[in-house]
Amino acid sequence: MDKDLKIKALCEERNGLRLEIIEMQRSMHRTILAFVAVSAATASIYWDADLLTDKNGSRSAVLVALSQFEFFLAVFGLSLVANQNVHGGYLRHTEEMINEILGDKVNMWQLEITPVFLGSKKGVMFWSTGVLTIFLMTLYVTLIYFVHLELRNTPYLVIMSLELVIVLIISSLVSNETERVWHYLNNSVITKHLKKDLTRP
Repeated sequence: MDKDLKIKALCEERNGLRLEIIEMQRSMHRTILAFVAVSAATASIYWDADLLTDKNGSRSAVLVALSQFEFFLAVFGLSLVANQNVHGGYLRHTEEMINEILGDKVNMWQLEITPVFLGSKKGVMFWSTGVLTIFLMTLYVTLIYFVHLELRNTPYLVIMSLELVIVLIISSLVSNETERVWHYLNNSVITKHLKKDLTRP
């Protein structure tokens, strides 16, 4: 394949990755709003005994359902973050490939802008994301606490605690996805072959 066609294919891949990342961010925003709404609903039911009576165990059932839906939203939101980070690692690699072929820094979003202004303490995004993460985690722990106070069910408290541990473990794994994907692609046989082929006179 002609080198120009390969560069064009890489650029199309880069543009597609960016669009997919934007769409995942929109889904993430909707998930966060749903997460906060479920937390608010749980708190309202806990604080207002008249809002939902426990006739035939309906109050307890609703609280259990809300807590499990909250767990689902947490895991789903983290899966979106993981997917976005995988895309970010691939996008970083694609930008590097294009820059290397052209011999100039024509692509800098994932290589320069994101690490400095979105992923480091120099950028406002880093701090706002940190505050948002702490806020959401506090909401989740508070929800578990409210549900436990209402149900007074030790086995279910153990289940919710295990779910919290699962969320924390997934959170720690998600943060490394971009670097892991980038290193994997840089060391892959296909990448080495492509670089050798594209830089050939």
